Amino acid sequence: MTFEQFFRILMARKWLAISLFLSIVCAAVLLGLLLPKSYTAETSIVVDLKADPITGMVQSATLQPAAYIATQVNMIRSDAVARRVVVMLKLGDNAEMRGKWIKETDQRGSFEDWLGKTLLKGLSVSVVRESSIIRLQYESVSPQFAAVLANAFASAYTDTVVELRNTPARGYSDYFEERARMAREKLERAQARLTEAQRERGIVTTDERLDLEMARLNELGSQVV
Repeated sequence: MTFEQFFRILMARKWLAISLFLSIVCAAVLLGLLLPKSYTAETSIVVDLKADPITGMVQSATLQPAAYIATQVNMIRSDAVARRVVVMLKLGDNAEMRGKWIKETDQRGSFEDWLGKTLLKGLSVSVVRESSIIRLQYESVSPQFAAVLANAFASAYTDTVVELRNTPARGYSDYFEERARMAREKLERAQARLTEAQRERGIVTTDERLDLEMARLNELGSQVV
């Protein structure tokens, strides 16, 4: 087939090609008008890779920075953080969403878990290249709802991290409190034995040094608590 023959065939079907092109354009425009408009809200989180001020331990000590940040991304997209968002925004009180849950699941499973998974569908989480910044984007037909959810997920993640970091600190406090209690009881027993021995020997005296140590121990216990 020569170029001239190909050109004649193309010209013979030009109206078909034009009609097909216009049909595609019209379909795209119509689809854009019919589909609800979508809005995306964005917020960012800076991941702290420095040492914990309570324990003195580096949070990512056992992981490379990239792996640690990837772990934080997974945490943001976790069911636990999503449930915290549900509680934070009191979405469990939404009658419309509860009705949708009943219709879709026939009340099987937890409403809060289902609602959390539903919220996660609009969330996108990514890492800014060569940085410790995590970008959160939430897509919704409502710009206000998108903004609220993006900030809520960021806040829920931050609360979760603080809670996890404070858990060891609470453990240390409980440990020292228990040690102080044991030392206090030991001192009280020793003082009781000394008092009993003095009474048996007819010795009546006040050991100011023991009283001072007891006062110091009580002060230490109050500081730990």
